[in-house]
Amino acid sequence: MKKATRKQREELRKSLAAPAWSLWTRLAKGDVMANSEARDSMMERHKIVVALIEVNSQQLRCDSAAAGLDIERLIARRDVEQSGKSAESCAALVAVESRILEIEEKKRKLSQERDWLETSLSDFDVPRSTDAPQSKSPN
Repeated sequence: MKKATRKQREELRKSLAAPAWSLWTRLAKGDVMANSEARDSMMERHKIVVALIEVNSQQLRCDSAAAGLDIERLIARRDVEQSGKSAESCAALVAVESRILEIEEKKRKLSQERDWLETSLSDFDVPRSTDAPQSKSPN
């Protein structure tokens, strides 16, 4: 019995050291949750949470890129002024402005995706009534 307990502790230690998704998958597939519906529900909720984490990570990368582009824009504007509006410096400024617009568009899309995921998570967490049919559309 002592060895079984040690083996169980070792398996738990390994599972806790693994990435979150792997941990949840093992828990869901194991005997921890015998109810298949509860297991499926937990996995679906976890997918939404992982997607939110990824969107937040992408948002941080966009914020960092935008900060860098702000610096590049200031440098490009300085170069335009110092060069007497040379074609090369103006083209560099236009390129920076274009990249800034791309980042802003990506941030807008990420914001929409985050809103949708947060709404999905909220809808998911609302206690479901077995009497009323559940609407799957966001309307």
